[in-house]
Amino acid sequence: MSKNMVLLGAGIAAVVLLVLYRNRQAFNPTSDKNLAYLGASSVVGVLSDDPNQTLGGWISDVFHPHAGLADDEEFYNGVIRKRPNPATPDASWNGSPNPSGAW
Repeated sequence: MSKNMVLLGAGIAAVVLLVLYRNRQAFNPTSDKNLAYLGASSVVGVLSDDPNQTLGGWISDVFHPHAGLADDEEFYNGVIRKRPNPATPDASWNGSPNPSGAW
């Protein structure tokens, strides 16, 4: 192997190491800036119509569909949305026949 090839290989290795060092968050498995996390969150954001949704948040929403929802929200087809207005004025969101809660 010639001296020029060794120098070229060393130069390429130095550039690769510099790029990896400067972008170390992209390869850090515990970072929320790593490439796998950003890629998965982008796909989930597109599929759920919520650009702020993450893969972990979506999985939690699927297995705990009512956790953290306001009274007028529902989890429908993988998306949190406002519930449609009730058909009758005296119906409440929790299914109680009386919206005031009194019987």
